[in-house]
Amino acid sequence: MTSANAVSCADTRIDINRNVEIRDLGYLENLEEQTILNAFREKNPKAKHDSLYFYGDTNKGTIRSVAAIFYKGEIRITYTSKISFIKMDNDDECFCEINKFEEECVSEAKLLVDKGEISQKEKNNFSIWGMDELSLRYELIDNKDLKMYFYVDKNKPFINQGKKQVVIKWYDAYAWECDIYVDIK
Repeated sequence: MTSANAVSCADTRIDINRNVEIRDLGYLENLEEQTILNAFREKNPKAKHDSLYFYGDTNKGTIRSVAAIFYKGEIRITYTSKISFIKMDNDDECFCEINKFEEECVSEAKLLVDKGEISQKEKNNFSIWGMDELSLRYELIDNKDLKMYFYVDKNKPFINQGKKQVVIKWYDAYAWECDIYVDIK
C-alpha cells in the first residue's frame, strides 16, 4: 500500500520589500555602502533591515539581505550625489579596441560639478579595476570636461590579449565601465 502525501513548498521567507515606503534616498554625501544603507534605514524605519548589502552605480542601486535563508527579494533604490558627476558622452556604454592601428582607447566624460567641489578625500576614494595590463592617462579639458586615454604601456610586459573590462568605482558604487578589446600582435 502506498501513501500519497502532499508536501507544501511554500516560500516562508520574509519579503525584504515589506514596509519599504521610500526608495528615492535623495542626496547622499558619498556612495560608501554604509552611507547608503544608513540613508535607507532613516527613510524606512519600519522596514526590516538587518544584515543588508548594497551594489549599484552613481545614481541607482540594489539592496539585498545577507541572510537570504530568512529574507527574499531585493530593494531597488535611487539617489543623487556630487559624484553622480560622471556622464559619459556615449550613453554610459563604452567599447573600444586597441590594436596596431589604434594605440589607445579614448573616452570622454563630463563632470556634473566643478572639479573644485571634489575634495582630496573624495578623489582618494576612486579606484580603477581591470587595469592589470593597461595604463591610463587623463586630462581635464576645463573644469567639467574630462578625457581618459587607455593604452598598453610598451615598457610593461603584456601577456593577455582579448577583452578587458575596466571599471571605475567611487567608494562602493560603480561610476563607469568599459569593455576594451586588445589585439596587439
